[in-house]
Amino acid sequence: MARMAKSAKNYAMVSLIMRILAAILLALSITLLVTNTTKFVDGNGEINTATFKDVYAFRYLLVGSAIGLAYNVLQLVPAIFLIVTRKFLLPNPFGLYFNFIADQVIGYLLASSGSAALAVAMEFKRFSNENGVKEFDRFFLKAEASAALTLVATLGMIVLSIISARFLFKD
Repeated sequence: MARMAKSAKNYAMVSLIMRILAAILLALSITLLVTNTTKFVDGNGEINTATFKDVYAFRYLLVGSAIGLAYNVLQLVPAIFLIVTRKFLLPNPFGLYFNFIADQVIGYLLASSGSAALAVAMEFKRFSNENGVKEFDRFFLKAEASAALTLVATLGMIVLSIISARFLFKD
């Protein structure tokens, strides 16, 4: 296991904090998304319920956020190990490359799923309002909030990518 320089401990602490914040934001995003439902009357006069499962972009948001949450929770162990022992858990350079690439991939996944869901929610909300259907306002507003939380978590992944690059390409 490679030793970590004392000055890099600050980067390790920021990395841990960002992973915790990203995990919290993603957990909130998932909770908001899966509990989001609305009842509406269809063209036949029947009462139906709309959920995130009815919109493909919202399903993609759920999958992207769940993968991001799992990744950040699993990465807490190596982050804590690094702070406590000042050693990397995975051998170098494999561990450094893994963190760098995985942080990038998860960041792009969160950015694309959050962007897709936000765009669809905003467009569907606009379309339903233009056609006088106000029943979906709250539903799409919650979906927008869920997507926004995922996009904020993406900012955390950007910071983590920068930290990963610093560890990998230092000196």
